Amino acid sequence: YMSEGPKKDAVLIWTVVNQYPEDLRDFLITAAIKELKPAVTPALANEIYGKDFVPEIRYMKPMDYFDQINYIKDQRFTVTPRIPGARCIIYKGPDETKIYSATGQIIEGFNTVIEAVNNMGLYDIVFIGKMVLQDADGALIAKPSANSYLANEGKYKLVYYIDDILTTKEFDRHICNRQYKDRRAFIDANIIETDTIKITPIVYKGANIKKIPEILRKQKEN
Repeated sequence: YMSEGPKKDAVLIWTVVNQYPEDLRDFLITAAIKELKPAVTPALANEIYGKDFVPEIRYMKPMDYFDQINYIKDQRFTVTPRIPGARCIIYKGPDETKIYSATGQIIEGFNTVIEAVNNMGLYDIVFIGKMVLQDADGALIAKPSANSYLANEGKYKLVYYIDDILTTKEFDRHICNRQYKDRRAFIDANIIETDTIKITPIVYKGANIKKIPEILRKQKEN
């Protein structure tokens, strides 16, 4: 329907809802005012209706070191600490900035983070990182999902840690031929940290995989 203002919208919604049995009205009202949280993900929709019925976001996930020992042998690699946050993707196009959850759903909110990204002056980039809550003492607070962080946005300080960066073209095509060291160099050269935007630090860079157990032990202690 064509919206003619909130008052007429409310009358229209109630007129439609009132046609249904009383035991369904509360359910329909919560759906109409968007308080009903849908549980359908792109993956579920594609499983039912066929591949790519809904475009899915695919992004690079962190790999477990112990599953990659043979792969990284005699190669240079980068180790970063595990940040206790919700993995989110920030898509900065020429016209708007969108934030996606790890399941590919657009998240409405995180306005302070969006404002900070918009102030960077960078366009056609995609950040891959973690949304983090920080208390008054600077301690990071872990929550189970992006929505949990959204619900606590006003209670705690919201910070986004950048792990990686892609161009929008690389992200849309799911192809990136640049090595992480080059992507990281771009982050370090072009991103200025603020109270809201941080860069995930590097704890080790090199080819000595024997250092990993020591690094992991220190990270666990901290």
